[in-house]
Amino acid sequence: MDAVPHPLADAVMEIAERVRLVLEDAWPAQETCPGEDEAPRSAGQCGRSSCVLVRILSEELPDGEWRLAGGLEDVDDSMNAHDLVPDAGPGGMVWNGCWQDHYWVVSEPYGLIVDVTGDQFGHAPVVVCGTRDDRYRENLLPGVAERHSLDWNLDVERWVGEFEPGRPRALR
Repeated sequence: MDAVPHPLADAVMEIAERVRLVLEDAWPAQETCPGEDEAPRSAGQCGRSSCVLVRILSEELPDGEWRLAGGLEDVDDSMNAHDLVPDAGPGGMVWNGCWQDHYWVVSEPYGLIVDVTGDQFGHAPVVVCGTRDDRYRENLLPGVAERHSLDWNLDVERWVGEFEPGRPRALR
């Protein structure tokens, strides 16, 4: 794993933690079957949540050139073939030695990955790390993550509305 390389990493972490607090109230409750372990509320929320995070980080730290990133674990599924980098290996986030579909936020200028749903895979709820962190592998073609995000626009707009510059409404 990378050490956090950018001097603004602490500021990014503070923003991401504020975003996470508001998202926790927005996420639907997870349903589990009897006998199953309860999934964290962040489970399945990485795409929408990362879209919110991109918007907030882009407003608060515009020099970061923030973008949505993601990876798919099933590179053999013909449904995924048109979305993947040619000859891509599995991507997303590693959990228990296996890749899982996942979305997160990247800043190339800052050399950072920011993830507000890491706990769905046994990591910290908010992760700020370097772009070479081996828990993350992006294998989507440019623009694909953004295209996928169009399905989430209603939730994203509603959740972004929970913020004011510099402070989530939940903390006012």
